[in-house]
Amino acid sequence: RVADPMFFASGTNNAPGGPAFINERGAELVTLPGGAKVATAAASKDLMSGVATSITAFNITVNAGMGTDGAAVGNKVIETIKAYERRNGSGWRS
Repeated sequence: RVADPMFFASGTNNAPGGPAFINERGAELVTLPGGAKVATAAASKDLMSGVATSITAFNITVNAGMGTDGAAVGNKVIETIKAYERRNGSGWRS
């Protein structure tokens, strides 16, 4: 089963990433990062029901100011992912 999707019928300027429903109140325009995966309606139904268990791509975008230590930011991203996996398991990336 895929993680609980977000809803953005009211719009957002800063979606946190992850699965999201669109068109729940009519047509909505989304801006996707390059390489983003869009599942068909049938595949989405399978993902939500637990029939399908994986999504093939994960994109992580990090915005950091000028002069930011890239290694420190990268380590923080890794630390955050590991903390998530300790709480929820690593099945999300299988």
